[in-house]
Amino acid sequence: MPYNKAENTKSITVQAVAVTVDVSPKYPWTAGQTITITATLTKDGAAWPGETVTFIFGSPAQDTLPEISTTEIGSAVTGADGKAVLTYTIPWSVGGAQVPCRRINYYGAWHKPSNVYKWYGPGAIAFPTRISITAPDKVAPGQAFTISGKLEYQNTPTTWAGLAGKTVSLYYDTTKIADVTTGSDGSYSASASIPSSGTYTLKAVYAGEGFALAATFGMLGLTVERETLVKAVAIAVPLAIGSMAVLLSRRA
Repeated sequence: MPYNKAENTKSITVQAVAVTVDVSPKYPWTAGQTITITATLTKDGAAWPGETVTFIFGSPAQDTLPEISTTEIGSAVTGADGKAVLTYTIPWSVGGAQVPCRRINYYGAWHKPSNVYKWYGPGAIAFPTRISITAPDKVAPGQAFTISGKLEYQNTPTTWAGLAGKTVSLYYDTTKIADVTTGSDGSYSASASIPSSGTYTLKAVYAGEGFALAATFGMLGLTVERETLVKAVAIAVPLAIGSMAVLLSRRA
């Protein structure tokens, strides 16, 4: 016996799930710095509590979750306000590799059950740096002398290493002497001379890897005359993205 056709219908609503993410403080960040990542999860525009949000970082080409180059860094459960919060310390190494300066382009939040995610970025990360500078205390006008020093980066919480192949700019007051490239151990040197007598400030500057706040510099007082001898006193002052080794001069 044949059977007749049968059908039925029922409506179903697929709720709109969204996640936003914010990071505090804003970048640039320094290796070893602690940041707070906050994700807000909503369902049909209302806070969605009691859900696990996974936090990730990577370098996506667009606002989609890539299958590779993505690392989970932790998770948290949303509260009554739909917010999940993760406190995270910027690592000193990524995949076991220590790089003097790097960009982990995006941090993100991912609600796995609904496969909804959002990236925050770009986020710039750099290692702290410092630079030293040495030169004679006194020279004659036009006399050739050597400026030397070392550029270093902090590669672990307690150690520093030479930063090779980087450009260091040398100045007396506002006059540029030369651009020099650091050697394999981070050292640099250049010959200089100053034509007129007086007291000058020698300065060595490493501009950093593209971050406006990343410049590291050292300064040294130098007298070009017979009567006065200028000596140097070293003081280290930390910066947000690097460190500044400042040599202040005083008269003997």
